[in-house]
Amino acid sequence: MVLSDSPSGDKSASAEAAPTAAAFVDTIMERMAQQDAVQKPINKQLATILAPLTGNSKDPASTIRRQLFDTYRTAGTGNIDTSAVQTLGSPDLTTVQELTELKQSLQDIRSKIHEGTSSAPLIERVLAETLRTPFTQRITDVQFRPTEKI
Repeated sequence: MVLSDSPSGDKSASAEAAPTAAAFVDTIMERMAQQDAVQKPINKQLATILAPLTGNSKDPASTIRRQLFDTYRTAGTGNIDTSAVQTLGSPDLTTVQELTELKQSLQDIRSKIHEGTSSAPLIERVLAETLRTPFTQRITDVQFRPTEKI
């Protein structure tokens, strides 16, 4: 409501400057339509950018679960740059990727340790066979002369 400043000092309400409720609602609806028109292409762009990161899953929890516990995944499968991507309400995708790579590296270390412990009997057998060769007997029978310091 606008007050008029007349020279007579009369402060009356001017009804012509106040918008009606219908005009006010129309203005709001126009602005919302403009905002919606701007947001649609942006949402499409974001969806195309995030599609490879999420694996086309609608549930972010299942995506994270799959990335962390997929044992058949190799560490270097994706060259996705997720350094600047973070979604609201879910963990940072970079952190998820780092955890996945860390898990893969631990599995690689575990398999190498298992290979080492499972091949220990083979190594001991080879060492025992080398001790029984005639060449080993000749080397062990060599007598050294006493050496003195100069």
